[in-house]
Amino acid sequence: MRRILCLHLPYLETQRAWQDAARSPDSPVKGGAGKPVSERPDSGTSYTRPLVLTRTAGSSLLVSQACPLAQAAGVRPGITLSQACAMVPDLLAWPSHPARDAATLRRLAVWAMRFSPLVEADPPHMLLLDITGCERLFEGELNIARLAVDGLSRRGFFARAAIADTLGAAWALAFAGGESLVIVPPGHTPAHLAPLPPAALRIDPSTVERLEAVGLRTIGNLLMIPRSLLPARFGAGLVRRLEQALGEVSEPVAPLRPDTPPFARASLDPPCADRAALLATASALLDDVAGQLRERGLALQRLDCVLYRARPFAFPGRREQDSGGPLVLCVRLAFPTRDAGHIRPLLERQFERLHWATSRSDVPVNALSGSWETPAFTGLMLVARRLARCAPEQGDLFSPREPGIDEAIGVLVDRLAAQLGHEAIVRPRLIDDHQPEFAQRWISAAEVGCQAWDGLDGGAGSRQTASDTPPAARPRPVRLLARPLPIRALALAPDGAPAWLAWAGREHRVAIARGPERIETAWWRGRDVQRDYFRVTLDTGERLWVFRPMSADGWYLHGLFA
Repeated sequence: MRRILCLHLPYLETQRAWQDAARSPDSPVKGGAGKPVSERPDSGTSYTRPLVLTRTAGSSLLVSQACPLAQAAGVRPGITLSQACAMVPDLLAWPSHPARDAATLRRLAVWAMRFSPLVEADPPHMLLLDITGCERLFEGELNIARLAVDGLSRRGFFARAAIADTLGAAWALAFAGGESLVIVPPGHTPAHLAPLPPAALRIDPSTVERLEAVGLRTIGNLLMIPRSLLPARFGAGLVRRLEQALGEVSEPVAPLRPDTPPFARASLDPPCADRAALLATASALLDDVAGQLRERGLALQRLDCVLYRARPFAFPGRREQDSGGPLVLCVRLAFPTRDAGHIRPLLERQFERLHWATSRSDVPVNALSGSWETPAFTGLMLVARRLARCAPEQGDLFSPREPGIDEAIGVLVDRLAAQLGHEAIVRPRLIDDHQPEFAQRWISAAEVGCQAWDGLDGGAGSRQTASDTPPAARPRPVRLLARPLPIRALALAPDGAPAWLAWAGREHRVAIARGPERIETAWWRGRDVQRDYFRVTLDTGERLWVFRPMSADGWYLHGLFA
């Protein structure tokens, strides 16, 4: 008899949105001192404020999903956002992203394959696993369900689990069973389904309304009616779902088949410990992977070289024994590519980082960690990761194609990162934030690529009251001081621009002053910052960016224009 595990994630959308926001460097869902919100083992993501997701319906914004805090306050999907805000004054409302939710469910389905090879993602909230025969690997069905629920909780998602003989029964119990974990003994499906509402059978809402109108409010009520009378009144779909839940009609799990990344593998017999031979094998495999990428129209931004150890090996001077697991060398690229000629020297550099002992030529030593590795390797595999679509390029008939500026920068960054390390190569990323201190951050160029900037990162850092002009369109100094520098200045009007200031040991008359531009910080940053900025040109021609705090006296220099 087959056994099906159903995992119901009722708050997947809001928990996914909360986690996305928590990963932002400046977000209202951060805890104190900028720390992310905590997670509870029993409910996944821990909300600090009520949250709803919205969708547009005509000229109205409707609530599509509500977190547990919002639901406890009476907010339900389908009401307007204005009604929800009236019920919960401090409500957070973000737009829904069905594509991201579907991708998250699929990613969780791939993760769940550690419990069974047959996993189905059933949007919007269900994961279905055929665990028939898998209980022996986990010492029982209860352990499978607990491990799955705990694993999802650690990833920030609350889940209810149910195990039954049929897919329909497991789905119904996880959806409407009212318990966090239900296991139906084999052959006892009807008794556990009887108290559940008909909506748990996955029938359309109109059929549910017709059933309730005649007093059929549980599946047990349906089972008391002759099956032949149901289709004429409620349709054949109800009978089919009922038979599937009872196991009278087969309903197998439609397993997810994740895309296999391009890879190439070679076995080494006898085991090889020679670096030159391993490099030659890896080079041949790289050509194979590059060919697969061209056939699929893809490019990679990370290449994993997996070296399989020959056998467990006792470390000199240590009691424990090496597990014999594979050694992974990772080549990260700043720009997606499928050019084997560009990747090959970077892969060779990874091999060079492993120092091969001269006293014992058969035992390589990891130069980075100083630990002894296994004597030899039995196999080698290259796997393409972080794939991206690569549009075909038309070459010139009479001259070779010249690399574009983005591609050339990517090649340079890759070579520098191979020598200096990926974290040593950084680039500024503009953030859509009005407060100058938070308008950019440094990120690894090898992680995000080196394409030309196509806009600002979305952020939610502050609000601006002086004008509706986007911050990117406003003049900003070429040099921004890390900390505002106090200066002496004199304004002729209480709220006016400075007419005189002292800077760098000299006194200056202000020839031209433009402003003010008022900048205020967001409420979740704690203490408010309110400033009036001015762009001033001194009598010497120097152009400065100065401001006056609204809450205190004094003037500050914050930047210098070219």
